Amino acid sequence: MNKLFITLCAALLPLCANAQVDELFQEAKPKGKETVTIEEMKRNLYGNIPTENGKIVLRYTCETPNMTKDEAYALLGYWAEKRFQADLKRAEWGEKNFFHNLPYAAVKMASKKDGAIKCQGAEELIVTNKTFVKNWSEFYYTLNISVTDNRIDAVVTNLYYITDAEGDRAKLTGEEFISNEAIQNGKGRFVRNATKYRKETIDLFKSLFSEIKVVASSKKK
Repeated sequence: MNKLFITLCAALLPLCANAQVDELFQEAKPKGKETVTIEEMKRNLYGNIPTENGKIVLRYTCETPNMTKDEAYALLGYWAEKRFQADLKRAEWGEKNFFHNLPYAAVKMASKKDGAIKCQGAEELIVTNKTFVKNWSEFYYTLNISVTDNRIDAVVTNLYYITDAEGDRAKLTGEEFISNEAIQNGKGRFVRNATKYRKETIDLFKSLFSEIKVVASSKKK
């Protein structure tokens, strides 16, 4: 493995957002229902955020035919070490592909025996990225990857943001900031910006899951 592997994955990212990943954030329409409320329209406009027991849980499964557990672990382990490297920076502020991991980003646990990788996501989530305007927050999440023969499962939990709004620095959980309920009921703090952060969050995880799929597809024939 070498730098070419990571370069190819980065290059393919804009091309690999597929229907399977997109469907993770789409809400099924109730059968026989011809009209929707304004709240439903607003929520669907910015995608669906799935929850389990009141907590945001994002699950992605990638089938990997003819790939062993050890092969999948080697690929995903190498990718995770690069993707969650502390202070990793790509491009410059103001450029379209700007990306910056915070110092807390890390692979927290990796077990080849169990086929498990736990990553701490910590990065800048950019909402507005222009020459003289930078609207962003610190964004944190936990990514758990489990690999078996012919299958990769990824689960994202523990989303939270540290955001400045009018000089008020606050920590906001994903549930109170960008969940379906927060958007629908208007109870989330800084709700005026919540939909923007919600959209960028969904886009981030679409890219992350698509990246996992690209890496899983990179096995040499």
